[in-house]
Amino acid sequence: MRTYMKAFICVYRHKKPSNQEWIKTQEASLKNPDIQEFLDGYNQSFFDWGDDPGFFAALKQFKNPCLASWGVCRRDVRKQLCPGDFIIWFCAFQNSKSSVVDYFFIGCTTVSHVIKFEDRAESTVFESYKDFYNTLAICESGSPVQKETFYNYHKDWNKRIQSPYIVFSDDPSLSAVNLTDPNLVARKRDEDTDEQWLPDEFSQRLEKIIFKDLQIKRHLRTTHPQRPHRQIALHKSPLVLVRKDFSILVKTRDSILSLIKKDTIFPLNSSSSSPNFNG
Repeated sequence: MRTYMKAFICVYRHKKPSNQEWIKTQEASLKNPDIQEFLDGYNQSFFDWGDDPGFFAALKQFKNPCLASWGVCRRDVRKQLCPGDFIIWFCAFQNSKSSVVDYFFIGCTTVSHVIKFEDRAESTVFESYKDFYNTLAICESGSPVQKETFYNYHKDWNKRIQSPYIVFSDDPSLSAVNLTDPNLVARKRDEDTDEQWLPDEFSQRLEKIIFKDLQIKRHLRTTHPQRPHRQIALHKSPLVLVRKDFSILVKTRDSILSLIKKDTIFPLNSSSSSPNFNG
C-alpha cells in the first residue's frame, strides 16, 4: 500500500455554449461524425463542453468511460498527480432557463499513467489517445502546435500542456463512473451562498463520506465569483493531516466506488479496441 497519495474533488461544468461556439464546433464536425454525435446528444448528456475529462471519447474509443483522459483543465491539479492518485468527479449543470445549478455525482477515477508532453511521441499509451479532443497540441518538427476541436480555443494552451496528460484506470476496484443517470445530489439557487445538499439517503451518505467524515468545512462551491468550483484536496483534509494516515483516502475511495451503479455504460454503437498499456 502506498504511504502517500493525493486525491481531489473536481467539478466540471456542463456549460451552455454560445451560438458562435456551437456553430464553429459544428463546422469542425463536418470532418468528424463523432463530434456531430457529441453535439446531437450534448444537451441531454453529462459531458464537459470540450470533453475534458474525456468521457465521451473513451466511450467511443474503448466503450468504457473509466479509460478517460484529462489534458486541458486544472493544470495545477494535473501537475501534482501520480499513478494511484484519484479524482472524485461532479458535473455542474446550469438550468438553461434560470441561474439554478444542479450538481450530479459522476464517480471516481484513479490515475494509471502520467504523460509529459515531450514524452507523447514515444508513449504507446498516448498513441491510443492522440485523437481525443483534449490533447490541446501536437508536435510538429520538434515544436508544439495547437490542436483543438471545441470552441473557444484556449489562448494559454502552451501553458496548459506544461502539465502532464493524465490517463485513468479501468480497474473496477479503482475507478467507476455513471454517465447514464447520475444522482442529483445538490443544488445552488440564487439565494444560496453555496450548494444545498438534497435530503435523500444517497446524497446524505455521499456528503458524509467526503465532507463530514474527513472534517472538511467547505463544500463544492466557493464564494469566489470567477472561480466558484475550486478543487478540494482530500489529502489536505483535517482528518488525514492530523492522523498522517493516507490509508484513510483508500477507504474513502472504496466507499465512494460502492455507491456507483455498475451497469451504466453508454450504449454507443462503435467499434472499440483496448488501449495499449504495455509500452
